[in-house]
Amino acid sequence: MLSRAVPRALRTSRHVHTSSKRLARVLASDPIDPICREMFEAKGHSLDEKPGLKKDELLSVIAEYDGLVVRSGTKVDAEILDAGRNLKLIGRAGTGVDNINIPEATKRGVLVLNTPGGN
Repeated sequence: MLSRAVPRALRTSRHVHTSSKRLARVLASDPIDPICREMFEAKGHSLDEKPGLKKDELLSVIAEYDGLVVRSGTKVDAEILDAGRNLKLIGRAGTGVDNINIPEATKRGVLVLNTPGGN
């Protein structure tokens, strides 16, 4: 049961977070524009740029991240999604998301979006 301190209108079956917002840790596995880093850091998130990761390298580090930014060089398949147990978001810098397994991401509750013109 939720505390009486939570207004009745906000009481739902969903968990109500009362702690401060945890900032995201994001991995860019392909080369991205420097403005991307500026945008993440301006919101208080951290961005690790590791372009050119081989699949086995990505598999070994992806669990540490909340978000993944890719371009066309990284293929996000079911195996990557399984390893990325903390992933909440995959952003495709550019048009199209054909390199991301959308049905598998959806099953895992991972939001996939792209930024047309933003590559």
